[in-house]
Parts: sequence; C-alpha cells; structure tokens
Amino acid sequence: MINYFEKAKGTIKNYTKGEIIKNEGDTCENIFYIISGEIKAYTYSYLENQFLINTIYEKNIFGDIPLFSTNNKYLGNIIASKKSTIKIISKNEFLNMCEDKRFLSLYLRYIDDKFLLLQNRLKVLSQKSIREKILFMISKKQNKILNFDTKEKLAEYLNIPRPSLSRELILLKDEGIID
Repeated sequence: MINYFEKAKGTIKNYTKGEIIKNEGDTCENIFYIISGEIKAYTYSYLENQFLINTIYEKNIFGDIPLFSTNNKYLGNIIASKKSTIKIISKNEFLNMCEDKRFLSLYLRYIDDKFLLLQNRLKVLSQKSIREKILFMISKKQNKILNFDTKEKLAEYLNIPRPSLSRELILLKDEGIID
C-alpha cells in the first residue's frame, strides 16, 4: 500500500517538531501520508489535561477516517512529534486510487488493522487502575508493552503520569508478578 501513497499526486509539506498540523474541530478535507517523521493526536480534558489519542508513524496515513465521516472533524490536535515530511492527498485523488481493486483491498485490510489496534487500546484504557492496565496488557500477551523504549512513552500510551507508572512497576516487580 505504501507504493500507492508514494506514487499518489499530492502536495508535500514539512513540519517541525511540535508544529500543529490540524486543530481539534478542524474539518478534514484530505488524507495525509507520512513520508518521514511521527505524528501524535492529542485531546484535552475539561481540566486541560492532555491525553494521547494515537501515534501515527512514517509510512502510515491519517485523516482517512474523518474524511468520509458524517462528522468530518478532527477529534484531537494533530501535532508533529518529530520533524516530519507529509504528502497531502486530496479526497478526489484518494477516490481515484480506490478504483484500483488491489489498492482498495490493501486499504480495507489497513483500516481493519487500524480499527483492531484502536479497539485493543480502548480495552487497555478502560481498565480502572494502573495495575489493571499493566496486567491486562501482559495477560493478553500484548508484547506491545515490551516495545516501549521508555517509561514516558508507555505512560503516555496508558494516559497515566510517569511517576505513577514507575511506582506500580516497582510494586509488581517486588511482588514477583513481573521481572
């Protein structure tokens, strides 16, 4: 699927780390293909606490879900978390790409995989305590917990403060539940 997006017509734009690409509530009119870099989507609570919605890595797309929704607004702020280069693809260009059955098949698989990842994250986040979140990830053999190279990234994924995560990991280790 990557080749299709690399060959697609579009405008290429560079973003610096921390630059806002789209604001929560903006109308979605394009699909964005991340050539290089990393993008994060955040929302904020009533008390202005920041919560991670999703991290989108290079060679992936965003904007495709709200683009075709009846409510085509972004549900969070879309921010470049690293220096990023993005191809902006119009809705018409994307619809032209979908005329290719091979592309459409690959895209539908991509959407299904994306949905399952988000659904799985929702299951993790719905656990009531930090301990339950960690143990749920381990019990479901979500090796993803091992893919976080820092506690900060794991804490952000779980939407919890890093010091709280560290305390709970120490307790779980002291109890012999994790190593």
